[in-house]
Amino acid sequence: MKKTLILLLTVIMLAACTSETKENSTNDDEQKETVDENNREESTEKEKGETEKEEDQVQEVSFQDSMSDFKPKGVEPGTYGTYNISINMDQNLTSSIDAQIEIENRSEDSWDEIKLYFIPESLINGEYGARFGEGGSVKINKVMVSGSNSDFSSSEDGILTIPLDEQVAAGDKTEVAISYTLKPAPKGIRLRRKSGSLFLAQWYPMLPTYQNGEWNIEGYNPRGESYLTTNGSYTVEYQLPNDYYVMTSANDENNEPHQSGKVQGDHLKEMYVAFLNPSDWYLNLFPTNNTDLRMAVKHNAKGHEKEWQQAAEGSFAFFEKNIGDYPLDQLDMIQNSGGMEYAGIIEGSSKRSGERANATIIHEIAHQWFYFQVNNDPYYDAWVDEGITEFANTLYQLEVKDTKEEAMKFANQLNSIGGPDKPANLAITEYERTYAKAVYGQPVAKLWSLFENNGGQDAALEFLSTYYNLYQGKQVTTEEFVRFFRAYVENEPEGYLDSWLKLN
Repeated sequence: MKKTLILLLTVIMLAACTSETKENSTNDDEQKETVDENNREESTEKEKGETEKEEDQVQEVSFQDSMSDFKPKGVEPGTYGTYNISINMDQNLTSSIDAQIEIENRSEDSWDEIKLYFIPESLINGEYGARFGEGGSVKINKVMVSGSNSDFSSSEDGILTIPLDEQVAAGDKTEVAISYTLKPAPKGIRLRRKSGSLFLAQWYPMLPTYQNGEWNIEGYNPRGESYLTTNGSYTVEYQLPNDYYVMTSANDENNEPHQSGKVQGDHLKEMYVAFLNPSDWYLNLFPTNNTDLRMAVKHNAKGHEKEWQQAAEGSFAFFEKNIGDYPLDQLDMIQNSGGMEYAGIIEGSSKRSGERANATIIHEIAHQWFYFQVNNDPYYDAWVDEGITEFANTLYQLEVKDTKEEAMKFANQLNSIGGPDKPANLAITEYERTYAKAVYGQPVAKLWSLFENNGGQDAALEFLSTYYNLYQGKQVTTEEFVRFFRAYVENEPEGYLDSWLKLN
């Protein structure tokens, strides 16, 4: 059975607005260290565009009542990693790290080399060292393959290449062990130290996918995530010089400051670890549904935690009810100086209160559905998580705001950034100042134009829920999203997807 609705398509033309590029402040407290928060900041400053509407076009659209016959086709990762990592940190916040990775070849090819992301090299010694690496250090001391010392090369853009003496055949496994020392820089982006605390993002050798007969790996780019990893199993042990709050992508059972411990997690896209100095931080715990939400808040931000908690509790419960279950027992949140998502943990912003800070929290929480669970290649298909996440955020805002204008505020800000209109699915290197507009704002405007007068919020949430439940645990490309969309929306309005996606 099909639900036949009348589509009122509103095509929005946004006038360009421009502003001078501003240099990032070198003051650590003012540095915008994450892309999501940068995009919100930039878009807010540029919300000057006038909105014009073309004549409304009416077309009948049919949504499938059931997708039971539809078979999702995720991209096979070609690899699987089982990580055992130990961290031994000294009083100077320098860590000796041993990372052992059992790498399974799930492709159809034999490998004569292994490539890994090693992003600290790019951030501290390499391409971005001058911007983000001052005061930090990283050095690989030894690489071993199957118990024997191995040659390796590490590029300035964060790619570690390990030649193999013996090929790894399809279906076989090998073990790579890497010993290195790491001291994050105080002005690092995502990976950094501050006031005796460490924020370890992209800090270990990460296994990429192997697809289409080659390692699917690109050099690090701070504009977006720029790295694609697949779900793996993690065991991380740590020994610290003092007591710290510990927050990770895995479930952390100890809610008190401590010096040593071990965390384990399966089916994780990545592993984020933070060691928080209790003289600066405290932990706020608030179970929601069947999940323990833990929020780390700075002592000097006390007083804002109630509104942050309300934003987190409300949006988390909304997404679980309307999109699908969150798979872990715990979700950690750190009210740091920016906004960024990782598997099982997010960073919010301690610099702001009110709707800006709350919208950042909600956006990053939504990424637990669209980034962590529904995977994508953020180098080439960043909109598949960022755009759909912002759409989910907007649907929540429609639930809690008094007017549509209030609910659409942040999406409209993103979509009003000046510059030429570009498709949402270009490589991140093909955007300049229009990245946020194309990847975040444009998908929201286009998707909402489809659903606004065709079932509204309820129909849009049903669409996202169907999409999530079909693709949970899979990697989605633009092409696969289009295939799903055209199965769900049978008679797509003429030129609809082509107006914002580059299709073959």
